[in-house]
Amino acid sequence: MDRRRSENIWEYILVWYRASRPFTFTASVVPVLVGSALAFAEYQFDLVLFALVFAASLMVQIGANLTDEYSDHKETKKRIQVVPAYKVIFLGHLSIYAVQKGSIVAYGLATIMGLYIVSVTDWILLPVSMVSVGIAYLYSGGSRPLGNYALGAPLVFIFMGLVMVVGTYYVYTTTVTIEAIFLAAGVGCIVSAILVSNDIRDREEDLQSGKITLVTFFGRRFGRYLWLGLVLIGFAVPVLLFVFGSLKWPVVSSLIALPIGYRVWRHIGQFSNQTALSLGLRGSASLHWWYGLFLAIGICFSRFTWLSY
Repeated sequence: MDRRRSENIWEYILVWYRASRPFTFTASVVPVLVGSALAFAEYQFDLVLFALVFAASLMVQIGANLTDEYSDHKETKKRIQVVPAYKVIFLGHLSIYAVQKGSIVAYGLATIMGLYIVSVTDWILLPVSMVSVGIAYLYSGGSRPLGNYALGAPLVFIFMGLVMVVGTYYVYTTTVTIEAIFLAAGVGCIVSAILVSNDIRDREEDLQSGKITLVTFFGRRFGRYLWLGLVLIGFAVPVLLFVFGSLKWPVVSSLIALPIGYRVWRHIGQFSNQTALSLGLRGSASLHWWYGLFLAIGICFSRFTWLSY
């Protein structure tokens, strides 16, 4: 009996884990790593603040994913062909009410941690955090989700690039620098490329459902070159910061991820079938992770003066 109960508890945990869509976590983790790395390079890193910012950003991501799950459920019923494991409502693993409560809990935990961070840093972070959480919800939730009106890529660039990287750096330093802004723009470009690759893959389904994206409006070819432009700009940013900024040469270690970008481009740029475009989407997420990880590591190594010789 105890064994069966343990198995049921474990299965329940796994259902919530799938519902949280862990494959999307890089979108919230990478900006925190990059902003924290810049603070570390400037001798202003704090481990407790890092843990709080990291956890709060994950909670916002999970809340947004759960909001998308219950908001998208009706649309899913009409047009889904292959059911992914994270569609827990469609599969009957969780009710809409349970997922709604889960999103509230996630946003609530993020709010509590955010309020503490504001209390020990600067009050200016409060309105920024409130707007960010509001956008995270309204992107998929509400009667008129912002993501349905071609606002996806701009909002992702602003809030999962500029706001998250600069905001994370600000938590440690209570200042904003040109390096933080440029790094945030680079991360914003790469994370926006994930959304563009998703819109490229889902163009036909979005057209049928009436969802407006840059790709449904301007076409798949435009989306491909938009993806390419975003990725190239993202990789150019660390090089520019090394040549013209104050960061040392390890910052260009993000270029190690460039071959991943080339492989992803082959899927996105040359093929139109769903299998290749799905690989392009997964590859874009992988590119974001490795780009951000190598960038953060390079920034950390920029702290050491002996690397300037």
